[in-house]
Amino acid sequence: MIAKMLTLGTGDMRRSRFVERGDRQSSTRWILFTIGVAIVMSVGACISKPVQIRVMRADTGSPIEGAEIRQHGARFLRFLPRPNAKPSVTGADGMASLVLDARGTSLAVLCQGFVPVQVSIVPEPRGCAEPSKPTALEVTVPDDLCVPFESLADRARLDVMLLPLRASPLRVCVRDEHGESMAGAMVVVECSLFLPSDGAEAAWGLPAAQRLTVGSDGCVQVQRFHPLRAYAYARMAGFAPARIRIDREPDGGTATLEMRRLQWKKSTLRVVDARTDAPIAGAQVQFGKELDGVPRDPNGWVVACDAQGITPPVDLPNLDQLVLTVSAKGYRSARCVMQWASIRSGRPTELVLERR
Repeated sequence: MIAKMLTLGTGDMRRSRFVERGDRQSSTRWILFTIGVAIVMSVGACISKPVQIRVMRADTGSPIEGAEIRQHGARFLRFLPRPNAKPSVTGADGMASLVLDARGTSLAVLCQGFVPVQVSIVPEPRGCAEPSKPTALEVTVPDDLCVPFESLADRARLDVMLLPLRASPLRVCVRDEHGESMAGAMVVVECSLFLPSDGAEAAWGLPAAQRLTVGSDGCVQVQRFHPLRAYAYARMAGFAPARIRIDREPDGGTATLEMRRLQWKKSTLRVVDARTDAPIAGAQVQFGKELDGVPRDPNGWVVACDAQGITPPVDLPNLDQLVLTVSAKGYRSARCVMQWASIRSGRPTELVLERR
């Protein structure tokens, strides 16, 4: 198609403009593809390098067997981790082999019982030029966790030190706004705010989440794993969820979560197209689920829109941040923040989605 456009003469300008308009998207894709091939061919000699990774305990220097090393590449047209790629796993000597497949990449080094480490392999400003200093055969990853790509020789060894976790007990109590014990409330303790799904802790080298039910005294005992950041969540039907950070609490102390009783408004929601204002049939609206690896809020729900883009009546609580997640086929998912005071029963509240 590009060749055909180049052969058009000045007397065929009307046809040239027509071809450009009709095939603009195709020609853009072709141009981007051509540029991409040229870039890859020009720098291909310097975007991969075989290396050895040795993972050791930071306290004793002994090797760690079974540590996983996951590479998050930044290759041309690939900026996200490969979902099905298998990690490299260290043997009894703490060693694993892999190929750094980009001049800007990160290595996640994970092992249960140790603090996860993310090592950045960064390019030097000179690009692919040979460094003036000799390339390194053995590198201990520094405290800033950054290693220059050009400083590494082929099959160089990178020593990564992992710090063991230290467990300590903590008492967590759940109270209502009047200070009364909340027997039966669920307490969840996690070490991450952004897990993609429930139960994903092991895949990220984190301790398993603790899920406990509060007894008659309103308290439970949990474990913290230092130096990881840790959060305690409290959930109970009819009450606003609560969360506090607990890794800073002193050993042997008590952390208290306060839960507030909710008020509700029953209303319907209408999901429409951002450009046309047309209703989106089958759109899904959900409340009470966040990307934090914690089970859904017991007050949460999921509903689908009818042919007019309207949901069945739903209960909307008076939360400080009332966030609804809206999705539909062919549209970008959206997180909509609603003002509870502005919700009117009997009149649908409009939510807007944009096409992909």
